[in-house]
Amino acid sequence: MRYNFPTRRRKARPAELEIGVINRDGTPKRRMVPATDYPAVVFLPHFGRAGFFVGNNPNIDTLYWKGKAHPTVNVDEHMALYGFDGVYEAKFMPHELGQTIIKICYAYAIAELGIDSFEPVCLPQILGKDNNISYIFGQKGETQPEAGDTIIWKITLAYIVSRSMPPVLTAQCVFLEKMGMPIYEVVLGFIRNFDQFAVMKDKISNYSLVNQF
Repeated sequence: MRYNFPTRRRKARPAELEIGVINRDGTPKRRMVPATDYPAVVFLPHFGRAGFFVGNNPNIDTLYWKGKAHPTVNVDEHMALYGFDGVYEAKFMPHELGQTIIKICYAYAIAELGIDSFEPVCLPQILGKDNNISYIFGQKGETQPEAGDTIIWKITLAYIVSRSMPPVLTAQCVFLEKMGMPIYEVVLGFIRNFDQFAVMKDKISNYSLVNQF
């Protein structure tokens, strides 16, 4: 509601939402505020780099994350304006989030490139047969710089040519990038033959040449 995202139930959206406030005498209460003013915060785990890129053992789970808050408004201003008590509740589910992002990126790559365009390595993590997502999933850098108000999500496919292994297909994705969200990075699979490499050269302009990872 804060960003007027598409919905099939637009008429069901309330005009006001309830928040907790602190009275001047220090007692708590509830009050209604306009939905467009609701002091929402997006809580997300921020991850380390995928183990693939830093030389970690693929059999060792090195998933690292820390929780961060991304306010949609200046919380201090809402405390002054409405007496907002600043109380939020959040539940972090880093593994489930990572697994979902891997699946999103894989589905996007298949849709853009074709089902036979690469040899996937991420299917065991998507299907829950391998619970160690840390080797193929992580975060690139700290945050995405602020951008336009209309960008809800963006996925970028790239392939990396290395002297030590076959070319590697990767994906970077960011959601709500105007809020400084993290750039998540996924190793999707290997490019094994000439036909697959031809698809990459034809459809992907973003690639890197490195000596090693």
